[in-house]
Parts: sequence; C-alpha cells; structure tokens
Amino acid sequence: PQTPPPLDTLFPYTTLFRSILVHEYSYEDEMRVAKQEGLEQGLEQGLEQGLEQGLEQGLEQGLVQGREEGREEERTESARRMKADGIEAALISKYTGLTEAEIASL
Repeated sequence: PQTPPPLDTLFPYTTLFRSILVHEYSYEDEMRVAKQEGLEQGLEQGLEQGLEQGLEQGLEQGLVQGREEGREEERTESARRMKADGIEAALISKYTGLTEAEIASL
C-alpha cells in the first residue's frame, strides 16, 4: 500500500499553525517560521531547476557526442571499404579526413 505524503507537504503552513497552537503566538515566531518555510521552498525550487537544467544539458551533450562518434565511425568504415577496394591511402585520407597512419592501421 502506498503511504500518504506528510501533512507538511500537503499544507505548507502546518509548521506555522503548530507554532501557534504549541505556545503563545508572537510576531517573531511568525517571522521565523515564515523565513524558514521561504528558505525551504526556495531551496526546493532551486534544486528542481538545477536538476532540470542539468538533465537538459547532459542530454544535449550526450546527443552531440553520440553524433560525433557516429560520424567518426562512418568515416572509419568508409575508409576500411575504400582500402579493401585498393584505393590509395592518400586518396582515402583526402575524402575521409583520416591520416594515412590511421588508414594503415585499419
């Protein structure tokens, strides 16, 4: 069975109300509790935003890296096929951008 979320998450002012019920209500108490709740809310929002931005950046970097690796793999495979067909290394290098040493190692 799924446990319900804590009341503090359902009712953000629960801490303030508890403060009022437990002891004499004062302006200082209200300000302290409101400040703490504001800090907690700001921290939560900041973490959510940071996580979202981090995920977006990570995904974008992963896509860029994946594309580059795919292009490199295709160039290598093309060079391998050209070499198998007997094309000179200098010509393969010209069209694939691979060095002659890289082509020789294929």
